[in-house]
Amino acid sequence: MLQQVDAAPALVAHRLDIERRKALVEVERSKAVLDHEASRRADKARDDYDAARIRVVVDLRHATAQLATGTGAEVQRPLATVVIGGILSSTALTLLVLPVLYRLFHRRDEDEETQASTTRLPAKEAA
Repeated sequence: MLQQVDAAPALVAHRLDIERRKALVEVERSKAVLDHEASRRADKARDDYDAARIRVVVDLRHATAQLATGTGAEVQRPLATVVIGGILSSTALTLLVLPVLYRLFHRRDEDEETQASTTRLPAKEAA
């Protein structure tokens, strides 16, 4: 009987040690998940940066092709003219024309709402 009494604290200590180890494993798993998420976000940011850099390089290549005078420039110049014109016209459409069209169509909706609210008859007052 004395051995069972002496063994109880050891069992409790052993059980606490097991729980502590489980908690440490969970902490390590959480760290791994967070590290993976941070790594994934960094990879996405790096990919976005690379894509933007490639766009700038491609645009600069077309600008230099437009100004080139060497061998083959007469072939590259028309293509560069079309690409640069497309970039400029799409930018102008996006920044100037689309907002104006949106305001025109949105103003019509606002005018219809205003007319609908003014033509409603007021509710009869209770006597």
